[in-house]
Amino acid sequence: MKLEYTYWYININSLLGIFMEFILLILVLGVVGYLVFRSPKHSGSADTGVVANRLASLLIQKGIITKEELYGTGNVSASAPSSTPAPVPTASGMPQPVSPLTASQSAPVAPAPAGKGAATATEFAFNTKWLMLAGVIAILFGVGFFIKFSFDNNLIGETGRVILGLAIGLGFIGAGEWFYRKYPKYAFFLTGGGIAILYLSLYSAFGFYQMIDQLTAFLGMILVTLFSVVLSVRYNSIAIAGIALLGGFLTPLLISSSVVNDIGQLTYIALLDLGLFALAFFRNWKQLVWGTAVGTVLLVGSWFFGNYDTSKLFMTEFYFTLYWAIFTASTLVFYYFNDKKPTNGDFGLMLVTGLLYMSVSYGILYADYSAYIGLLPLFLTAVYTVIALIGSNAKKETKALVYLPVGMAVLFLTLVFPIQFDGYWITIAWFVEAGVMAWVAHLLRSRIVSYSIPIFALGLLRLFAFDTYLPQENFFLIFNERFVVFAVAIVLALFVAYIFHTFYRESKIREDLHKAASFMAIANILILCAGVFEIIDWFRFVSTTDSVAQSTSLAISVFFIIYALVAIALGIISKTSVLRICATVVFGITVLKTFLYDIWLLEAFYRIIAFMILGIALVAVGYLYFRFSARIKGFLTASDSTTIAQ
Repeated sequence: MKLEYTYWYININSLLGIFMEFILLILVLGVVGYLVFRSPKHSGSADTGVVANRLASLLIQKGIITKEELYGTGNVSASAPSSTPAPVPTASGMPQPVSPLTASQSAPVAPAPAGKGAATATEFAFNTKWLMLAGVIAILFGVGFFIKFSFDNNLIGETGRVILGLAIGLGFIGAGEWFYRKYPKYAFFLTGGGIAILYLSLYSAFGFYQMIDQLTAFLGMILVTLFSVVLSVRYNSIAIAGIALLGGFLTPLLISSSVVNDIGQLTYIALLDLGLFALAFFRNWKQLVWGTAVGTVLLVGSWFFGNYDTSKLFMTEFYFTLYWAIFTASTLVFYYFNDKKPTNGDFGLMLVTGLLYMSVSYGILYADYSAYIGLLPLFLTAVYTVIALIGSNAKKETKALVYLPVGMAVLFLTLVFPIQFDGYWITIAWFVEAGVMAWVAHLLRSRIVSYSIPIFALGLLRLFAFDTYLPQENFFLIFNERFVVFAVAIVLALFVAYIFHTFYRESKIREDLHKAASFMAIANILILCAGVFEIIDWFRFVSTTDSVAQSTSLAISVFFIIYALVAIALGIISKTSVLRICATVVFGITVLKTFLYDIWLLEAFYRIIAFMILGIALVAVGYLYFRFSARIKGFLTASDSTTIAQ
């Protein structure tokens, strides 16, 4: 037992030794900072050359050395002009003497002296500054070693050690206040060191000596944090605010024990976030927001992985929601109440906090509430939609306050469907969402219409990756789930194309016209794909013919020809170039397929039918263009610029 006590006693004294060495280091750096960081306008010299010049002028005025001895014979006028100006004549014609003080103040700064004079001035500068600095540092080391010796030999008791640490910390802060007006950078250094010493002293009183209980240590560290915030406001120093942030988030870790007060710790983090955000807003220190976010994630994460269990589900979700609300509000408050525009960093913070909240909430809720988990992204969609509406009314000139929340709302609405539904319904929901987004943008006359593009692309990706396969038992020509998905995609692609074309007619932005044409082309491609899938599966599951491959190929060629004829006719009637171009491309594909593939695969009978149908169709199209050439040329040149990509 005695050995164990001796072991812990030695460890504590070793830690105290390290603690005192840390204080000693701060003292040494403080003196160095005072002599190095002091402003030139207060220190009396800007560099060694100026110091040497002034020392030389003082030596000459006091008669300690002559100009000839200082600068060398014959070089007085050339090397060092006299520091004493010529007598000023008065009204009586008699010159008046100039006092040495006036001369030293009004004398121009001469270049650094050379030769013997330069060596003498440098010698005086070295002996008056750097030797003094070395002497002060030596004294500080001696004092520090004396304090450490007192600790190692138990000359200063535990209470005395804590009181000494608190006194040194307050002394540093007081010295920072005294030096603030003359040397602000040096004052910040002292103040920051003093705050750190206060934190360490309170921690020593609680963790090493058990002189105070956990609550007292906690309240003491909170007071130090609040005091640090006050000092950061007084000095307008974000560096001191950063120390307060660091100390605030370290406090729960420094006073941790085996018994964890979950509600107290999580509430403390929320209050600390609110206080730091208020400070950041008051002083416009946006860097504190990111620092607070990082500190919150780390501290809450350490609590979650060390103390969470399912019995704390609702409490944990409440605090996660509270933190998300605080961060979201803090991002927006900066711009609802001032004239600044949001930056990419602000957008990134809102995006990261939203996704992080969604991820952790999904993780803890899914096991028990998987049937209703889709309500979580739906809730976020509603919140960000309200934020966008508030932003559009609060500051109409700041479009980013609308676009970012709308983008977040669209993102979470897109997540609702794969989380809550499965199968074809996910794809259908994404296509419908794209159409609704385009329609809402049309009603609001907003450029958020472009958000419909990635959503529709997501639907297309899922359609071709997962929804094209259809088992035989579910196949019925046209009346099946796959065809329904294709039909929804085709209708909504045409609808989005119409919306973009409406925007083009109002704004005359060519990009909108190109987007409209792209969606028109996508709709035509989807028609072809839907038909091809239905033909292939019909011959595979229903047809009784012995030549499935030849019949399928012929049917596809016929379908392409019929589609091309209908498309080119509609393109001419509606004056829509996209339909005419699509029809021409399909004709080209059909010709290549017939001459390069069907001619080798099909038997004689099927080959004859394929070539005859293709030939008749091509001749008919050519006849239509010849028959109505004047009319076609007329509306092509007169009206193509006013309809979809004509």
